[in-house]
Amino acid sequence: MSDDRERRPIEGWFRDLRRSEERLIPPFSKVWEAALGHAPGPRPGAVLSRLAVAAVILVLLAAPVLWWRNRRPDVDRSPVATVPIAHWKSPTAFLIDTPGREMLRTTPRIGDGFVDMTRYIGSQK
Repeated sequence: MSDDRERRPIEGWFRDLRRSEERLIPPFSKVWEAALGHAPGPRPGAVLSRLAVAAVILVLLAAPVLWWRNRRPDVDRSPVATVPIAHWKSPTAFLIDTPGREMLRTTPRIGDGFVDMTRYIGSQK
């Protein structure tokens, strides 16, 4: 209850304050009409500058397209020796040729690849 007693005078003060402010404030319709009357219109040069910017953008976009359409294709007139596909060799084939590759392509025979130790054993006698 004590809260209600303290609150009533404060609510009254706010009501009085609102009424005093409402007397000083003009109606919204008058403020709106005044704002419309003072609103700046489009500047005379603004329309022309926008058209100029649009024209420049159009030219910048159209120029490469027109240039590309009107250019002539380059014709290679240099004589080229044609090689049948059967004779073609990869330009990097030399990278595959490693030392000892012959050993991998052949089947080893028994006895090959051993060092002849008889020379060495016979010299120790």
